[in-house]
Amino acid sequence: MKQLMGFINYKNGYYNFIPHCVFDADDIEGNVFKPVDRYREYPSFGMIELGSDAQNKHLDDDVLYLHSLCAHSKGNPICCFVFDEETELQKIPTASGKEKKVLNIMELRKKRVGLQNRVRKISDLRAYKAVTVLYEERENLSKKLASPNQERIYVNECCMEGELVMLKDDGKYMGPYEFMVREVTPEWYIQSGKNELCTVKYHKDDTIREYRFVDVKDIMYQDNKITKRDTVSIDVVFIPESSLPRHMDVITNDKLLERMTKACKSHDIINEYKNSPIMSDEIPEDIRKNRWDRVIAIYKNIEEDREKKKKLLNAIVNSPIDEDRAWISEIITKSDEYRSLEERYDNASKGVVASSGGNVGYVGAERNDKPLALPEDTGGLDERAASLKNELRALEEKLGKYERLERINEAIKSQEEELDQIEKKNQKLRDQLEKNMGKLQDDIKNTINSVTPTRVALEPIVTNEILQSVGRYRQEDEAVSYQRRCEHIVNFCKTIKSKPPAELVDCLVKRVQRERPTYTHNEIVNIYTCVVQGFLTVFSGKPGTGKTSICNIIADSLGITQNAAAIEGSRYVPISVERGWSSKRDLIGYYNPLTRRYDKSNMGIYDALVTLNTERENSPLPFVILLDEANLSPIEYYWSNFMAATEIDKSHNNPVWIDIGTEELMYIPETLKFIATINNDETTENLSPRLIDRAWVIKLPVTKKYENKAIPANAERGPADTILWRDLKAAFSNANKQPGSDAAKKQKEDLTEIYDKFNAHRMEISPRIINVIDNYISAANGLMEKDRKNDPFNQEPEQAALDFAVVQKLLPKINDRYDVYEKLFNELLEICDDNNLVRTKKSINDMIDNKERNMGYCQFLV
Repeated sequence: MKQLMGFINYKNGYYNFIPHCVFDADDIEGNVFKPVDRYREYPSFGMIELGSDAQNKHLDDDVLYLHSLCAHSKGNPICCFVFDEETELQKIPTASGKEKKVLNIMELRKKRVGLQNRVRKISDLRAYKAVTVLYEERENLSKKLASPNQERIYVNECCMEGELVMLKDDGKYMGPYEFMVREVTPEWYIQSGKNELCTVKYHKDDTIREYRFVDVKDIMYQDNKITKRDTVSIDVVFIPESSLPRHMDVITNDKLLERMTKACKSHDIINEYKNSPIMSDEIPEDIRKNRWDRVIAIYKNIEEDREKKKKLLNAIVNSPIDEDRAWISEIITKSDEYRSLEERYDNASKGVVASSGGNVGYVGAERNDKPLALPEDTGGLDERAASLKNELRALEEKLGKYERLERINEAIKSQEEELDQIEKKNQKLRDQLEKNMGKLQDDIKNTINSVTPTRVALEPIVTNEILQSVGRYRQEDEAVSYQRRCEHIVNFCKTIKSKPPAELVDCLVKRVQRERPTYTHNEIVNIYTCVVQGFLTVFSGKPGTGKTSICNIIADSLGITQNAAAIEGSRYVPISVERGWSSKRDLIGYYNPLTRRYDKSNMGIYDALVTLNTERENSPLPFVILLDEANLSPIEYYWSNFMAATEIDKSHNNPVWIDIGTEELMYIPETLKFIATINNDETTENLSPRLIDRAWVIKLPVTKKYENKAIPANAERGPADTILWRDLKAAFSNANKQPGSDAAKKQKEDLTEIYDKFNAHRMEISPRIINVIDNYISAANGLMEKDRKNDPFNQEPEQAALDFAVVQKLLPKINDRYDVYEKLFNELLEICDDNNLVRTKKSINDMIDNKERNMGYCQFLV
């Protein structure tokens, strides 16, 4: 029987199985998952037809089973399809000439075999989907795993509700756990089991096999009907029966310390050790030993908690000595404190013998047989001991100074020897260089004398070789130059002092308000949140609203323009888009294979991309590229390479590469941000729905021409400090998401209701937009403020964040006649009145007011 692993797809009333790999659970030494070329083996669309809805009319149990499997999946119904290829698959020719393969259901009925025996859950075969913890949940993962109660652990991947999955974290696979769905939010989670021993079983073995399902369709259902698909990927792991689980210790230091303190109070630490759920014999010996080591380290390092240390020591000393406590006694006798006490005892004993003039009642081996006879008057001895202590302390300090001085001298001597070696090596290289230069000059003279100019010009091989050599030399020289620049930037960034998130946000707001006093705190926070979280941010507005100048202000506030000398070039590149641009050749340039050089249309953007490609994932500073008047030409044409980069799934930290025509792909780090300004008139191009789906569209407020005259005379006007990317990301990302308040929960419900309104009017909100809005709101809720004095809208922070998100990500999708949106507008205006969404309400009313002027047409970007 052949076993294929893949997923079930429902389309046009048919259930199809799309294979991804051959599953062979017995081939542990080889490859359990063997990729299959499905378009070659199953030529008709690379799938196997399993049945149709037409069979459902006859209450076919097999089709009902497939229907139930897909309806309850709400994600990726990955299954294992087991069949006999010779007898159970029919080959049926199609109109296109391809041969499709269909499951012979009649043959299965003859065998009295149902699809439940052919389409199996992968968990029945010890194969499980691997899910990962949400980024903001990772901090609390150990605490939830160690909890004696069942805890929800929220995950990134969507699976079948009730399916068994493995939790993947730090290279370990824990579980399996039952996958669960919270319908209201919606959110996906697993539930940790009741854990009394505070250990988790996990697998991490050479026999475990992993496989990544890519290009899987994430199917979303509403009333059992498909509403949206999107491309995702998911990992599957196979755990053979021979793979024995290991134990991972997840108890926290606080919990461990609490239980050991309880043992101290009982004055019987050994029995507490044996009977405690976290120290019992049921726990593996290595984990028990590790926990004892942690307890000792905790009490050793907490100097101020002396009383607890004393209780623990008394409990250990007073407990009966047995085999279980043998290693404790060994730790005590080997400790530095014990040896120090023993040494002090021996020194004191010798001092007493010497000072008593032989009156001590024992010597050497006889000290255990005779009583100790001490002098009656010990006052002199105490003074003498104190004096000796002071002398010893002074000698130790002097000895320490001599030892430090000796180490410094040795280091100086070592450095001098190393310097001599380097100097000798450099001199040798200089001599070799002079020798090679002389040889090269002789070779050039000989070549010129032996080869005529006419022959060189007419000899293609010689000419091509010269050009290729020159090109290689220039490439190598260019690479060295960029590498040196990046090293300089990294060294410069080490001198920059990091700013905490709250301080950084306040600093940036003040820098922008220095140039735009009428901009409110929330408007500025919104701009930075969009720029930091998004790859492309579009600024729209009427002429005179300062679209280009706000882009310059943003770059200046980040300190990447005024400090260009320190970072060897500005990290802000403004590009003026021209009419007629149609490809990346107009934006960047093209690669000339003859000269082996890149002919740049714009040196600034080429220099930016090469710099970022050299920095790769270690890029320390933001890099901003401005596309001014971006819609003079269709953005999707000349920006197409970067548009494709937005399709890459970044949830698995996949690297982003683009092809600009060079010999190698260019790496795009997360520090690169594009901002664009657009006008909306008859001379410009409309933004396509594909671009709107991937960008933040911000309408700027109208500003006064000379508003910066109101700036106080004592306001800060010096060059802005350079901002590190890690600080900028920490301040404006959702990494510091806090538990939701009542207002945040209300905000989530309102947002879900707005999604439903758009979906009901056939304006489906894609999972990409939902994820982008969730990230934006998570960050904005904690950054925006209620400012009744300066903000005329008088909104709560959650209301302001929701208002900005709807205006900038949902309303730009509106582009049709008024009668199409009339009902939607009325429903949205009602939601706006209930939730004080002032900006959304104004934008909708503006579109309604302009419909007559636009011949009944409603468009957000006008």
